[in-house]
Amino acid sequence: QQIDPALFPGKQSPHLHSFDGGNAVSSSSDFASQSGSSCTTARIKPDNSLYWRPTLFWNGNNTGFHRVPEQAAKIYYKFGDGDSWANVTEFPEDFNMMAGDPFKRSDGDNPAGIRWACHQPDGRDDKIFTNGFPSGFQSCKYGFASEVTFPSCWNGEKLNPSKPNDHMAYPTGSGVGTEKCPTTHRAARFPTIFIEFWYDISSFDNTYSAS
Repeated sequence: QQIDPALFPGKQSPHLHSFDGGNAVSSSSDFASQSGSSCTTARIKPDNSLYWRPTLFWNGNNTGFHRVPEQAAKIYYKFGDGDSWANVTEFPEDFNMMAGDPFKRSDGDNPAGIRWACHQPDGRDDKIFTNGFPSGFQSCKYGFASEVTFPSCWNGEKLNPSKPNDHMAYPTGSGVGTEKCPTTHRAARFPTIFIEFWYDISSFDNTYSAS
């Protein structure tokens, strides 16, 4: 669990991760080894890609850290810009990318594509969707999830662990497909990967602080 093949290849990661995808995961996972997976948690069985994120813990109102059980992961590959086809291309072999910023320590604007959700029944006004970690709830009866949107504009380079966000960018301009990408990242436009990581927080109901 304390590995991160993209940012810390071949060595120990500074924090725990939870994994989905092919079972050939190791500290040095690459395209060849992942392609040799004998099984996968993905519903689409030919997909031996590997998806991982920091493991979530609750601090028990300062009584100690409790691991939050993972419930499910929903992975979407989006091929459009609004109502228009984005003319995306497939990911190359040995491709890695990340979303988010592991050094972010405060809430606020988050252009890196991370959002949190405390779901409630449709029509209720107490559901929470926020870029920062949500607060002010005692339960999320319809699910608690982190939502991750990955960048889809590529500059043609491999991930550099010392600058892991530089080779990818988000499509924020006008136009369609690569035209929406920054001019520095038009080597290819990939499908936009959107992942919902769902957690089972039912055992913690009504034990959160109100802040």
